[in-house]
Amino acid sequence: MDLLTPLDTYCRLILRAKELEAQVPALDPDDDPDNVNDFDDDGGGEERIDELMDMPLLAGYLEAGLAAFDYSCEGVAQQD
Repeated sequence: MDLLTPLDTYCRLILRAKELEAQVPALDPDDDPDNVNDFDDDGGGEERIDELMDMPLLAGYLEAGLAAFDYSCEGVAQQD
């Protein structure tokens, strides 16, 4: 299966998500967020990106998704 988005784009996103996770304190799993959004709205793309970037463990989910299709960021050059 070919990716519709280039692998290096996913890898840069994973890197940024890891950097963000290192900066943001972990959420208490017992907290009940007041502003839960199931992504069913017709909101703009920027809002959805912000929601994803606030998602705990986003990098891990993306890496697991890539691995499920035999893709990996290992060996992909990381450029800033």
